[in-house]
Amino acid sequence: MLMEYIMVSLAVLAMGFIGWFGTAQLLMKYRKIENHMAFSFGILIFIVSWLVYGLILFFAKVFYPVTILLPMAGLLPFAIKFLKNISKENRVVVYVFLLQFSIGILLQLFLPYYPIGSDWFRHYQASEKYLAGDFATAYGRTPMFNILSAMFLEVLSNHFWVYQASSVFLNSLLIVPLYLIAKDFNKRYAFLTILFVALNSFVLQNTVYTWPRNFSIFFIFFSYYFVIKNRMTLSSFTSAAAFFAHVSTMFSIIPVYIYGYMAKRKNILKSVLLIGILLLPIMVYYAINTGTQESPDTPSSFFLYPFAVNGYESTINRSAGAVFSDFLSKPFYYIVEIRIIDFIMTTTPSLLVLKLVSLFTTIPIIQIQKTVVVSEIPMIYHWLLSFPGALSSIVYAFSLIGLYKMFHKDRKFFWLLVMPMILGLLYWGWIKAGIVNDLLPASVPLLIMVGVSQMKSKKWIYLSLLVMIVEGIIFWYFYINTIPSFIQNIPTRVPPVADATEMLSVDSISRVLFG
Repeated sequence: MLMEYIMVSLAVLAMGFIGWFGTAQLLMKYRKIENHMAFSFGILIFIVSWLVYGLILFFAKVFYPVTILLPMAGLLPFAIKFLKNISKENRVVVYVFLLQFSIGILLQLFLPYYPIGSDWFRHYQASEKYLAGDFATAYGRTPMFNILSAMFLEVLSNHFWVYQASSVFLNSLLIVPLYLIAKDFNKRYAFLTILFVALNSFVLQNTVYTWPRNFSIFFIFFSYYFVIKNRMTLSSFTSAAAFFAHVSTMFSIIPVYIYGYMAKRKNILKSVLLIGILLLPIMVYYAINTGTQESPDTPSSFFLYPFAVNGYESTINRSAGAVFSDFLSKPFYYIVEIRIIDFIMTTTPSLLVLKLVSLFTTIPIIQIQKTVVVSEIPMIYHWLLSFPGALSSIVYAFSLIGLYKMFHKDRKFFWLLVMPMILGLLYWGWIKAGIVNDLLPASVPLLIMVGVSQMKSKKWIYLSLLVMIVEGIIFWYFYINTIPSFIQNIPTRVPPVADATEMLSVDSISRVLFG
């Protein structure tokens, strides 16, 4: 079985690389695009083209392994030619990509379940819906990630562990556009940036967790790169693709146009109208479909977040009217207080300080301790919800230095980085240990880039890398060992119970191997 999982992982890689490298070679041959640009844009164009192709097959009711693989057959000779002549720079990026992919595949061996939430399983359910030919009831998830996953499942067999392998591949792609941004930001530290990101526990957690957060960041980073390079139309298209992958990217899309306005980019109004046209049908589908699947009275639980003063559960277990009623019953200062507390918890190591205080005193830790900490989830995970935890301690310190310098030297890029944090914190409606994982995952790789660029000596680079790896080992140890406690609490945390039972029977690679 282990060998079968390895073969499936290699098959996923082969499918992705053939499409990626084949498209890159075509760009070099027919569009005369420079080698590394062709390499970077190749994966973007292939993913979007393959998705559109898959949708055509889906609605034409010819969604079969042979038809799905037809483009690969045509691209194979071009991919081989590209691989034979691959440049050193491209080879290095591929090596880092393979490092992140390999760590993700290895970690899956220890994860029979994911001890946080139920999104990982909901997305698998959505992919199964597409396999069954049912587009309309795919649980309100924006469909890009799930359709692509369904294409892998159709070719390689419908097992959750196949879905795990394809998810790791798609969620590892973000380093490709990140490398482009890092080169433009500080070429000397571009390789170090993607290496730090590939080894970062926060990024890896979103790589192995089978949902599209990292995959949506892939498009956001291309959008950022295009707006920096004054290609507003391409930036709009990739922004729309990002939303098509995950709705939370809207907090990163808005700053793209703020940056474009500040940089006096041409065709800003045209680009805003373009993205509006592209996003409108997706948002309508998302709103209507979520309403029919998760709560008949609610357009989308996500759209209720700013008003959910009683937490996430209120957005899925109660009507929209009840959520609004709770919100309106609170005084204005309480709403502001929530945002202030979330800001402190997200941007500073406050949770760690509060936890240490609780060890040496019987004084209640105001409202935080009982509000933000769920008993069956380890404290180390809550720590990862804040920037100090997500970045790792030393990188966090260097990123603050970098942001301070950037504010004085490149204010446009500063706001491109900071504005998503401001918007996300304003949007979030209840107290939590931090909202980095919920709304701000795209900020983590960029802040790592900023922090790494401030490491002027090898000593700091090696020390930062070592500390990040040690913190990561600690995180994964507690994360994996929390699973038994999580299993006991699933029925009370995942509505309805039928879904919880189905989650517990999923055939993950870890379950198949170790029982």
